Amino acid sequence: MPAPTAALCGRTGRRPTLEEVLDNLDNSDIDLSDSETESDEEKPYEPNNDDQDNSGDENDSNDDVGIDDESDKLGPSTSTATKQQQPEIKWRANRNKFEPNATWTGNFHLGDPLETPVKYFSKYFKPEIFQTFAEETNRYYFQQKGRNLRTTADEIRKFFGVSIIMANLHFPRIRMFWHRATRIDRIVDAMQVNRYFQLRKNVHINAAREPDTQNQNKFWKMQPVMDAVRNRCLELPREEYTAVDEQMIPFTGRVPAKQFIKNNPNPVGIKSFVICGSSGRALDFELFQGKGTGIPEETKHLGLGASVVLRLTESIPRQMNYKVCFDNYFTGMPLVRELKTKGIQVLGVDKVNRLKGCELKSDKDLKKEGHMGGVDKLDFLISLYRMKAKTKKWPVTVIFHFIDLALVNSWLEYRDIERANGSPRACILDLLGYRNEVADVLLRADLDAPPPDPRPVGRPRSSSPTPQAPDQAGPPHKRAKPAERPVQDVRYDGYRHFPACIKELGQRCKYEGCKSRSRVKCVKCEVFLCLSKDKNCFLAFHTK
Repeated sequence: MPAPTAALCGRTGRRPTLEEVLDNLDNSDIDLSDSETESDEEKPYEPNNDDQDNSGDENDSNDDVGIDDESDKLGPSTSTATKQQQPEIKWRANRNKFEPNATWTGNFHLGDPLETPVKYFSKYFKPEIFQTFAEETNRYYFQQKGRNLRTTADEIRKFFGVSIIMANLHFPRIRMFWHRATRIDRIVDAMQVNRYFQLRKNVHINAAREPDTQNQNKFWKMQPVMDAVRNRCLELPREEYTAVDEQMIPFTGRVPAKQFIKNNPNPVGIKSFVICGSSGRALDFELFQGKGTGIPEETKHLGLGASVVLRLTESIPRQMNYKVCFDNYFTGMPLVRELKTKGIQVLGVDKVNRLKGCELKSDKDLKKEGHMGGVDKLDFLISLYRMKAKTKKWPVTVIFHFIDLALVNSWLEYRDIERANGSPRACILDLLGYRNEVADVLLRADLDAPPPDPRPVGRPRSSSPTPQAPDQAGPPHKRAKPAERPVQDVRYDGYRHFPACIKELGQRCKYEGCKSRSRVKCVKCEVFLCLSKDKNCFLAFHTK
């Protein structure tokens, strides 16, 4: 039969009052006594849209089932609704233990040790690139000033060597390296301060004013430097665990693509996507250039983060269960499925609030495993002795950054190879010692400058000084510090090693096994060596 309240609404055309509803219920044949339980059993509960999220609660059903339809038409219920609680999600472990086939089937071998530590750095910056620097720098200076800068590959090499030493010492001002009170002889002897600033202002690797019409690369001016470093990174063997993350090149001036990352040690600068092994060695990188960075057409539907990961993992062998780690910026199921088809395992970071109640490893435990900190380790090592330049020219900052990256990468390669070959820890150079040795080779190897004249210029001093009273005598003469042997790259390069004879008593011969004193000094190595008709330590010292 139709509901009495519905009939009343249809006759009067107005909303009935509570007294009229009660009178109609009394006059009707509906029995409300003890019908609550029966109606619950006979009529199944059908949840509406508001109850779908809380269908698991047992107390969500209405007590007045018999007048549920009527109360919906009459308006809001007079009873107070209880606040619904959020559902509690409980994760259950699968009874069948999940054991994925993630056994690594690749191999890892860095290679045999090289003759000297500097040889590792030479694989990133080969001698040919310094000649390109000299030619393009002269070309750029001629375009700007109409004159020739007359720089050479050796001067460019010395310029970078001086810059490395400056970064190692961290003086607050550059001119302090040439100041009388704080001067560094190695820097002062290599280059004048005004010449250094002139080279830093005009150094270029590509002096073209405009890029090619089909070139969409915003950093085309630095492409030769990036290619030189990246080619060596691609030659390095791949480790089982690699990590993809962002890296910032600090720079606050004008640049084609500048980024700001909040809560970053270097929040403003040029962003670079880097893939590193667990040791911290960079294996590949991609500079961020805005929309469309590293996104080919076949992966455009996956988005920027996934496309960058796929581009950086192109050099990883397929179907060998290599592991790639990345944070929540890149994590996504389409990327996981795409890497799964290539036989690459994924370790991605997700936010905790997206998996409520699921017990996962904490960030502290993941850092202890050492799989996801490769890029952070690389950033830390670069920041220790970063080559800084207060300049408005972004190419200088980018060049210095990739020199730092090459120094750290080559040092990690040198250190791990020496450890694998059982070299004593005391014989392995640390990062600072390695940088000093590279800088020393860049300053002294293959110099084009003529050797200094060993003969004194001007009127000779009197050999008989004026006698002084005992109470007026000066401090006692300190013994000269013996010279150190040069690095092997300078000692055996066979270039411009000239002997020079002095009048004073010389020092002990630096040739291994010789204990004689000599007055003959090598101009380039700055060590004393025997050179006579009976003994020729000079030739033996410079011959392998």
